[in-house]
Amino acid sequence: MRKDLLSLPPLEPLRGFVAAASRRSITLAAVDLCLTQSAISRQIQSLENALGVPLFVRKHRAIELTAAGERLLPAAIAWLTEYGEIAASLRQRAAADSVTITASIGVTALWLLPRLGEFQAAHPAVEVRVVAANSPVDLVPAGIDLAIRYQTEPTIGRGDRLLFRESIAPVLAPALAEKLAASPEESPTLIEYQERSLPGLDWTPWLASLGLSGGSLRRLGFNQYDQAVQAAIAGQGVVLGRLPLLAEALGDGRLCRWPDAPAFASPYAYWLLRAPSSDGAAVAAFADWLAGQGAA
Repeated sequence: MRKDLLSLPPLEPLRGFVAAASRRSITLAAVDLCLTQSAISRQIQSLENALGVPLFVRKHRAIELTAAGERLLPAAIAWLTEYGEIAASLRQRAAADSVTITASIGVTALWLLPRLGEFQAAHPAVEVRVVAANSPVDLVPAGIDLAIRYQTEPTIGRGDRLLFRESIAPVLAPALAEKLAASPEESPTLIEYQERSLPGLDWTPWLASLGLSGGSLRRLGFNQYDQAVQAAIAGQGVVLGRLPLLAEALGDGRLCRWPDAPAFASPYAYWLLRAPSSDGAAVAAFADWLAGQGAA
């Protein structure tokens, strides 16, 4: 039996294959599985390489099954259906009183965790598990119910809920703001987040509007957004603030807006995704609570 298990082709790509074959579309399969098109394509290619035969004929804006794909599809559907039914029955009791959510490290630290105590106080019997990861997690195989994703509206799948839209503006500690106001000749340190290619998070377009010369400014870089924010709170410089994530720090005075700097309305927003297989009262209650927090 051990040799039989070792000789099996990879099983995870079967999900991508069945989704693409059922929809006759890699794009729609990606939406169904809450993955990117490239991830689905890699799953299919991995399965084809393992089997040594092509499973699809790629056409313009469409895909068709080969003879090998037609032979594999009904067996793959049956395998996955039976596995899904067994898994659902095993998880049914746990799902009734637990919920697992994934979000980026920055969103988890700055937005989710400060609010989580409120939900736990209202629902003490519900066990909440948080998976913080900057790379998108495939929800169903990982046993994750909900995800907060940062993306543009056209990429959203069916049933997903808008939490809040993105707006960005320079923010800094009030003490540093007072110091800079008292000494206009002093240049602030720019705190940079490595994902500055995202709209509004690159300092370059902001400098001229703020009357700053980029070449003479000190810079401090971080690869995690929550670390960049903590540096700003500590008075180490000015960071481009994702204002909805910083509502608590702005409200309690740990941070303030750069004077006269308008906010940038980003095309990105924060969306709540729900795994197709996730149901139950705990998941529904937590999703409704998150939507309420986003609206607030």
